[in-house]
Amino acid sequence: MYACSAPAPAPRSLGPCGGRRVARAAVIALLVSVICVDAPAAAQGPRGGRPLGDYASLREACEAASEVGRRELYQVSVATGDWRFGTYDEGREALLVDARPSLRVLSGVAAFLPSGLEEIEFPVDVAAASALRERAAASTLRVGFFLGFDGAGAQACLMRGAASQNLLRGDLAYVELVDAEGALVVRAEYDRLRAWLDDPGRVVVAGEGPRADIGDPSSRDASVHPEGAWVARARAQLAGLVERCYVPALSRGASSRASVIVRLTLNGETGAVRDAEVELSTLGDTEGARCVASELRAGFAAPALHVRAPRVHLRVVVTLLNE
Repeated sequence: MYACSAPAPAPRSLGPCGGRRVARAAVIALLVSVICVDAPAAAQGPRGGRPLGDYASLREACEAASEVGRRELYQVSVATGDWRFGTYDEGREALLVDARPSLRVLSGVAAFLPSGLEEIEFPVDVAAASALRERAAASTLRVGFFLGFDGAGAQACLMRGAASQNLLRGDLAYVELVDAEGALVVRAEYDRLRAWLDDPGRVVVAGEGPRADIGDPSSRDASVHPEGAWVARARAQLAGLVERCYVPALSRGASSRASVIVRLTLNGETGAVRDAEVELSTLGDTEGARCVASELRAGFAAPALHVRAPRVHLRVVVTLLNE
């Protein structure tokens, strides 16, 4: 669960944005953070992605998605009138976008469907949800996504032609609301975007051939202060992780440059690892990613934490390279 990175703007303040949880999709677990700002929407840099505005650009993106290992960030805008907010989920404190059965994008050229069937939503409190509803009538919804983020690019699009409605199965990266003046009202980012921005190609891993690196653990719990020493044993056993997990995955067609984000669940009192699961993977091989999570669990060692929460969640990024 990510905390909101900024308070809502004034006038028509959205109120403080507390951290909110997003539903776990059937295929992949996604976590989201909400950024509540009034800023030029164009000033996003790499976080914005390549805009798709017509059938030609959509077709080009879909053709490029079939290239193994290619992960480009795209965005589509959903014009006012082509979308609306749905219900507010009080249990998860999230304002849903009505995307049933899909979102009409590019003025009807395509129907957008999240590949993981997850909800398109903004994790905000009730007051912020009310303010967003007021601004929706004059705002554009913008969706950032990848095509084939986990290696299934060839199945990301169903193209029927410029005169028909095409189907776009996008891997959600972010969703945002932009007002009539082009200012960004609110934005929710998913872990796919973070993994893409944290390109494993930027991580220097010495050596040649299949190899790996383990980043320092992180936690969203302010009472927990993870240390790199907690993964020291796992780092010492990297050769085994590569041999047992990455090399077999490569033989099955896995990516030569990938990240596996592992979510560790620890006992809040003792620090013992209770579970390790794949939060996000760009490896393109489910078996290999699960193997990485299992190896990390076996090599992880934290001291007694003595925190009140019965469970503590940590996040560790494992980088895999074969270049």
